[in-house]
Amino acid sequence: MRCDSAPGVGELCGPGRPCRGGDWGEIDDTRWNVPAAHMKSGVARTIPLSTAAVALLDSTRPVGTASDTLIFGSRRRGVTA
Repeated sequence: MRCDSAPGVGELCGPGRPCRGGDWGEIDDTRWNVPAAHMKSGVARTIPLSTAAVALLDSTRPVGTASDTLIFGSRRRGVTA
């Protein structure tokens, strides 16, 4: 996925990146509001999401998902925080 104006989801995932531990309640339309507790710097951040990233997230979110459900949960560890 490539986007010139905002990071794609793939650019936000990895060691020390905000998507680790991120939940659906942090996604607000076209922004990802990452709390300070999830940021290495300890400072909250709002990340604009590209149209492609929003479409990807919309297509992967299960129907009826609670806001505290992890965006990238695992079957081994469960899907909630």
